[in-house]
Amino acid sequence: EFKQLLPIRGQPAVCRIVDVLIPLLHRVVVVVGHRADEVELALGERTVLCVRNEDFRDGMLSSVQCAVHALGNQTNYLICLGDQPSLAEDTVATVLRAGESAAEGIVVPTFVGKRGHPLFLHRRYHQAVIDLPDGVGLNALTRSQPQDTLEVPMDRREILRSEEHTSELQSPCNLV
Repeated sequence: EFKQLLPIRGQPAVCRIVDVLIPLLHRVVVVVGHRADEVELALGERTVLCVRNEDFRDGMLSSVQCAVHALGNQTNYLICLGDQPSLAEDTVATVLRAGESAAEGIVVPTFVGKRGHPLFLHRRYHQAVIDLPDGVGLNALTRSQPQDTLEVPMDRREILRSEEHTSELQSPCNLV
C-alpha cells in the first residue's frame, strides 16, 4: 500500500508530517512522484511547494536532489521522510536547533546508535547533494564527512524508518 496516503487519526500520513513541519520551517517542499496527483490533492490548502520528481523510480536520492535543486543554495535543508508518520514536533525542533547552532554541517539524530531522520544539511552541501551519482544514497555523502557530522542521541525510536513504526497506520480496506 502507498503509505503516504494511508490514514492516521483521520488524515493521510503525508499531511500529518507536513502539519508537524509547517510551524517549524520557513518553507516546506514536498517531492511527489508516484501517485503525485493524489498526494497533491491530499495536501489540500497547506502552504507547501510540491515539486514533481519524474525520476522517482530511481530512488529516494532523486527526490532529495529535486528538493535541494528547488530550494537552491541559500537555505539549509531538513530531509524528512514521507512515510514517517510518528515524527514529533519536538524531534524536529531538536534537530533544527542542533543544526542551527552546531559548527558541523550535517546533523543526524540517533537512537541506540542507529542513524535516523530527519537529517539536517547545511547549505554548503547543496552542490555535493546535486552531484551524487545515481545508485548511491544520501548516506554516501553523510558517511564521507565524519569530521563535519554531529550525531544527536535521542530516546525516540520514531527517528528510525522501519515497518514496525507504522503501527498507527490504518488501512482503508480492513500513510509523509
